[in-house]
Amino acid sequence: FGSPNSFSGGTEYQNFGPYRSTNQNSAPTFANSPLRIVEAGAAYSFNAATADAEGQEVTVSVVQPSWLSLENGVLSGTAPVGGTGLVELLATDSLGAATTLKYQLTVSVRDEYAQFLANNDLEAGTAFDARVNGVQVGLMYAFGTATGSPANNGVVAVPTMSGNTMTYVFDVKNDSALGVTYQTSTDLVNWETAVDVGSGSGLSPIGYLKKQVQVSGSGKLFIKLNVTR
Repeated sequence: FGSPNSFSGGTEYQNFGPYRSTNQNSAPTFANSPLRIVEAGAAYSFNAATADAEGQEVTVSVVQPSWLSLENGVLSGTAPVGGTGLVELLATDSLGAATTLKYQLTVSVRDEYAQFLANNDLEAGTAFDARVNGVQVGLMYAFGTATGSPANNGVVAVPTMSGNTMTYVFDVKNDSALGVTYQTSTDLVNWETAVDVGSGSGLSPIGYLKKQVQVSGSGKLFIKLNVTR
């Protein structure tokens, strides 16, 4: 009769460990490098194109500053004086993965007076009150004339009279660094700050503003312009 057959059994275990997907969603990226300097008053533009490894739709939004906006993926706006600061854009794909682009944008202020000196072959740094051929350089700059006298669209500005009111219309350089004050008098002894100063009508050369000063009274009337920078 021999010994009975014996059977040794058991349970087999397999450790799968934590499951890791090979299809992880990555955040989108910005494809271009932005321009980091712009002149005040000029148009700024940056193609804020993005790329997404999974080909998902990407939405780009402006976090800051408020003077920049996005349209069809292009960031644009007119740079204000004092607009230097941080630009921040946010790109988010359809699954919520996001990336941020931050950069410092410098808004420079063009020195119009320095450019004027260069354009007229005058030495850099020439003082505003210096004289060339007997004419103050600063007045040549402010009024855009070789004589330093105010002009109205390229023609010597001449006051006009209507009743007892004198009106003076002229062009002055559009430069925030200029300080222009207007005074009136009826006797050339006592001068008062003009209270009736406005924007004149008609065309002005590029880079100039039209101004109008009025003074009323009996007798002779006078208007004086004081320009500093």
